[in-house]
Amino acid sequence: MGLKRTVARNIRVLRCKGGYTQEELSELAGINRNYTGMIEREERSPTVDTLEKIAKALKIDPVALQTAGTAKDQAAS
Repeated sequence: MGLKRTVARNIRVLRCKGGYTQEELSELAGINRNYTGMIEREERSPTVDTLEKIAKALKIDPVALQTAGTAKDQAAS
């Protein structure tokens, strides 16, 4: 699985696990809701700064967004 797909999947799974809509996560992260959707659909590649904002909003380490299996592991806990 490519990095773009891993990041998209991790964001989606962790967002849902946290009980956030795309709109809520976007507001917490200070990014556009449409952009969040495009990241989750793998239409856009987020910058490092954007990944940091999303991770902060999700209260996780930014590296976790880039690690395969992270969302699955965290969703199980």
